[in-house]
Amino acid sequence: MIETIIFPKKKYTVQECCGELTTYELLETASSFFSSTHTPNVIWDFSLAQLVNISPNAIKQLVFIWSEQNTRWGGGKIAIVAPLDLQYTFSMIFESVPELEKANFETKIVSSLGEAKEWFSE
Repeated sequence: MIETIIFPKKKYTVQECCGELTTYELLETASSFFSSTHTPNVIWDFSLAQLVNISPNAIKQLVFIWSEQNTRWGGGKIAIVAPLDLQYTFSMIFESVPELEKANFETKIVSSLGEAKEWFSE
């Protein structure tokens, strides 16, 4: 399950991911976010998610969606809250996607919501 929580005054949205996620749910949420009311900054919180059915290729597709949509949208920041083992996976995927070097948004992998919110205020 992915719950979208929008904080318009603070200019960020939290995509709170809980339980066992499917590839479809993950990619559909990412795609639909940009077609609705959105904020410049997004926190993808995977701290309570189980990604056992999500392949590295699915995460790579997610990264491409973010890159493509943010290019059309005009930038912003994406924070990924992830447990340590998932942080490594995300880091490796981000490093392996050359298109991200040209992306007009910043991404940071963090260990808590507080760290993500603090990064947005910098």
